[in-house]
Amino acid sequence: MISTHVYSARVMPADVDLGTVAGSITLDASGIPHVTADLSFSVPDAALLDLLDPRDGARLEVTASRDGGAARVFDLGIREVNPDRGAGTVAVKLASDEAILGDVAPLADDKTPRAHQSSLRAVCNYVLGKIGAHLEPGPLDANVTAFWPVSNLLPNPGFEINLTGWSTWHASSFVRTNVATPVTGNWAAQWVSDYTGVTAIESVPIRVTPGKPVTFAAYMLSNGTRPARLMIRHRAADGRILAEHRTPNTTLKTTSWTRLALVGKLVPPGAATATVHAECDADGAGRQVFIDSAIFYEGDELIPYFDGEQPPSAGYTYAWSDPANVSTSSRIPDIERPPEVLTWHAGTSGMDFLQVLLKQAGLRLVCDELRRWWLRDDASRADGGQTWRYGANIIAADEQLSLDEYYGSAVYEYVWTDADGIPQRRIDSFALVPAPAPVLHVQVNAPYPGPGRAEALVRRAQGRGRMVTVTGIPDWTERTDQPLSVLLDGTPIQTGISGTVVYSLDDDTVTVTSRTTDTPAAAWILIPVGARWIDSPAGESWTEEIIHA
Repeated sequence: MISTHVYSARVMPADVDLGTVAGSITLDASGIPHVTADLSFSVPDAALLDLLDPRDGARLEVTASRDGGAARVFDLGIREVNPDRGAGTVAVKLASDEAILGDVAPLADDKTPRAHQSSLRAVCNYVLGKIGAHLEPGPLDANVTAFWPVSNLLPNPGFEINLTGWSTWHASSFVRTNVATPVTGNWAAQWVSDYTGVTAIESVPIRVTPGKPVTFAAYMLSNGTRPARLMIRHRAADGRILAEHRTPNTTLKTTSWTRLALVGKLVPPGAATATVHAECDADGAGRQVFIDSAIFYEGDELIPYFDGEQPPSAGYTYAWSDPANVSTSSRIPDIERPPEVLTWHAGTSGMDFLQVLLKQAGLRLVCDELRRWWLRDDASRADGGQTWRYGANIIAADEQLSLDEYYGSAVYEYVWTDADGIPQRRIDSFALVPAPAPVLHVQVNAPYPGPGRAEALVRRAQGRGRMVTVTGIPDWTERTDQPLSVLLDGTPIQTGISGTVVYSLDDDTVTVTSRTTDTPAAAWILIPVGARWIDSPAGESWTEEIIHA
């Protein structure tokens, strides 16, 4: 039976009919953009070329149908226009809206995605919002919260065993106490003013690096509502004071702790050490001031207090560098994901920014031909399916066996320069068996998003290595991510998921390519939709049954 296919297009938003079009439309499951097209058509009026200008956001709505059936519409943006004025025709290149997201980039670093880090869907929607788009509802998501190492540079931050490493100004006494319930641990520090004026506690000098941001935070309490503040004092190697940073005055409470913080203060050039101070304005002698859970570290973001005594928490473990409560301590992430990976850097396209996070999570961001945005993973399936049989509905077929489509292991090497200008390198690797081969190595010029991308690729490659391409007559329901089976002459039944779908408007054909797996004829995956193994005739073995599609 000879089928009849009808194609037409309209230029939008002008809503002008372009008549019949020729060319091809390609859908690629792993492609960015997901949908592309190369089309040509007649242009009887040269003025029509102005309506096709991609700089003005022009689009084409391409409609295809077979035998008068339901039409399929492709709403694609115009990316390139090539007029042939002599022939009165024009060739255009079209793409789905991933191309638009690839055009958008901030002019300054944008840290807003960090506010959405608990949900990759929310991060995607923030970026998509820049082009007036959003994700369609769906269950796929990932937590991309940043986890990174930090060292608390104070050797005695919680005053748990003594007051070593601290001294006071204008204080008549300085003791450990548990009169005021400590913020952490069992003890806090208390000093008592000996006059009217500033009374303070000061740390030992701590080595610092010029140009690095540092943060100091501590909890304070008083037996009267008095103003207090924190200070960082930077000194040169010869002891000269180079800079001082103070918080605004904060009135302390008498029954609950108040956390004060100096965040992200740059160490000045020439500085060798810093001391941190907690000050209180006493209105006379005998005024009590308390401090607990102090932290001083390199960084420009306020984080929760920690020391080496902290029990493991979500995403972190903690340790002392030397003996407990008299040495620096570290926060160690279970899985490292530096904050930089959630900074949308100036000049980086929205698509490029999201790809690092998406691939680590094993997800794809796809815009379909109707401008709907989806998150997909390897288990995502489009409605419907495809069945191709030699001698039935296949016009042409090709197959290839290659190790290029199979990986025993993968190594992703992430290289980037962090916020302090220091080159960084992290490795994400995965193998299913010892000494696997071949090994895929990819260098990614982006901050490390955590492990996962290497494993996703290796698992996806297992059992694959045969690439099958079939050409037939389309019914215009063919899509990527559809279950597919192919029966060729002299080969095992091939099953897989459609990877690319190419519609030719010139000869009314569709060409589908899939990485496939050899599948026994009795495999459950070949059961027709609606059928069940328990429907086999009584007395027969379903393990010996062969499925005929």
